[in-house]
Amino acid sequence: MKIFLKHIAIYGSLVFILLNLFALGSFWSLRQSTFYKPSFAINKDNLDLDYIVLGSSTGLTTLDTKQIDSLTNWQGLNLSMDDTGLPSHYLMLKHFLESGGQLKRCILAITPWDVANAHPKLGNNDHRFLPFIFRKEVKDHFKDLPTDDLSPVYWSTFIPLYGLSYYNTELFYPSLIALAKPNYRNRFDAKGNYVYPNFGSVLETKTIKRSEYKFNNPYLEKIQLLCEANGIELILYQSPLLNLQQITPKAYTMINHSTLLAQDTALFYDAIHVNKRGRIIATLSFVNAVLK
Repeated sequence: MKIFLKHIAIYGSLVFILLNLFALGSFWSLRQSTFYKPSFAINKDNLDLDYIVLGSSTGLTTLDTKQIDSLTNWQGLNLSMDDTGLPSHYLMLKHFLESGGQLKRCILAITPWDVANAHPKLGNNDHRFLPFIFRKEVKDHFKDLPTDDLSPVYWSTFIPLYGLSYYNTELFYPSLIALAKPNYRNRFDAKGNYVYPNFGSVLETKTIKRSEYKFNNPYLEKIQLLCEANGIELILYQSPLLNLQQITPKAYTMINHSTLLAQDTALFYDAIHVNKRGRIIATLSFVNAVLK
């Protein structure tokens, strides 16, 4: 019986080690690719850029970096990730800089509810950084933000298989695609952009609600300090909103386009995202504001 249990322990340990090596292989595949934004951000031929756009889905779909480049002769990337917040944007900026990236400007697309959040948590898509779990900035990110005691993102530092198996559809299957097609991108173009179609939700205009920003999120200051330390100009940007006007506090300088589209529902996909037509107008207005 003892010999049997010993064999079970040995074979079980070998299988466990092999499965973790397999997980590391999946992480390696994603690191070498452009499938998700963390890999896309650092696997470009040129990391000396004029600007990057950071944000959640509003940053991803509002500012078209192709259009910005054509109007300014700048070179930039949209590194926004949907379903994320300021902690994720901070990590993306740090990740880019720690990988040797150089920037002149960081365009941070904010949302009123995100900057007001005094107790931020991990973004829903932060697991896309798991292939880089052994890098200090990523490990610190998962360690510093509140998570469950058995959080797969943090414990993947010690057991890579845990994170890979927990997020298998988000990591394992994409790693196979990345292995076969390293240049494949997950729902964004060669400049990091995604656009919503012109026809989305059925929208209606209401009396505009006016609201002041509440800048409570500590990660906004972290981003500001990181930009200052690297000589980067930080440009805060508010994308167009339907039925909502945000008032900019006097202490802050930003490009506030919350009412830019004048309640024109034909330019929105839903209440907080512009569509393809709205993106063209928003991007042009942004460039005009930056260059004036």
